[in-house]
Amino acid sequence: MEKIKILQVGISSNLGGIEKYLINVHRNINHERYKIDYLVFKGKKVCFYEELINKSNIYEITHRKKNYIKYLKETKKFFKNSHYDYIHFHLMNFSCFEIILYAKKYTNAKIILHSHTSDPQKVNMKKRILNEIGLKLIKKQDIYLKTACSKKAGEYLFKNFKNNTFKVLNNGIHIEEFKFNEKNRNELRKKYNVQKSLVIGHIGRLSPQKNHFFLLEIFKEILKLRKDAILLMIGKGELNEKIEKKSMELNINKNIIHIENTNKINEYMSAMDIFVLPSLYEGLPIVLIEAQASGLQCFITNTLAEEIDITNNVKRISLNKSAEEWAKEIIKLNKNNMDRISINQKVEKSDFDIKKSIRILEKYYVDNLIEK
Repeated sequence: MEKIKILQVGISSNLGGIEKYLINVHRNINHERYKIDYLVFKGKKVCFYEELINKSNIYEITHRKKNYIKYLKETKKFFKNSHYDYIHFHLMNFSCFEIILYAKKYTNAKIILHSHTSDPQKVNMKKRILNEIGLKLIKKQDIYLKTACSKKAGEYLFKNFKNNTFKVLNNGIHIEEFKFNEKNRNELRKKYNVQKSLVIGHIGRLSPQKNHFFLLEIFKEILKLRKDAILLMIGKGELNEKIEKKSMELNINKNIIHIENTNKINEYMSAMDIFVLPSLYEGLPIVLIEAQASGLQCFITNTLAEEIDITNNVKRISLNKSAEEWAKEIIKLNKNNMDRISINQKVEKSDFDIKKSIRILEKYYVDNLIEK
């Protein structure tokens, strides 16, 4: 049987939700049946490059910011010489619209627009204008398949299309990998000398949407209530230096453990007691599925997708509430003696198990190809 050929567009060198989704797909899809390749921008190696290149081709084009004319020429040339059944775009907005339009014009592939966000981003004027232009041009000839990581993400990105129907494709994870592990917990807490501390966890790219400055304000208030509290923050991004400076201004830096990179997220989650995610907006954060699979109590922004609540261990709090109010809620609801294994079992029964989500994705590729 001939393989179904898919080009994935959207993975970058910054580890985020799209990158985690794509590597989970790559690791679990049937490569005997599906041929997966990637189109990326030249520059730093994309996340998981060494792993991806073992089974896939990774093609590079010049970034539009580096040389716009070269970007257009290389994009056009690539698509004119490509032969895919699907070109699957992973999107936060339509500001980089030319690549989508060229894929539509120069290929016979079915084009999938996949929304990974549920709210407008705080971007500069240029990007907002480009997004508006892109949306207008893309929806003009609406022949696209539309998917989203959540109902809210789909409604946000596709609301202005004449055909605004879309398929939700869950961001599945290996639930068993994130099961609470007491050995990992004890080893890491001993390593950082936080055996008796209340460890507040946060994982996310250091970018505006994650709302790290408010997270630091919350943690400052938590310290007033629990002097033994530690903020274990994992991630890196464009706000690294500003966040470090802010933590020093608030005089809380000595109580923060900041880890930029690790491939042992599951182990660090076992070391945490609480998970806090005060994001301004998200599509459907995979990290929150992982946190629930680890049995963590989660405190999140009340505007995040409803599908994310797969245990009764998630507390939603409005961003209209102060950092002090967030801190009081977190301390008040903290349960030190949770059965974290039983919470994991609730996640196992959900639709976020990687095996289930990959089967749904594979069926989606097959079913829509038949209709071609």
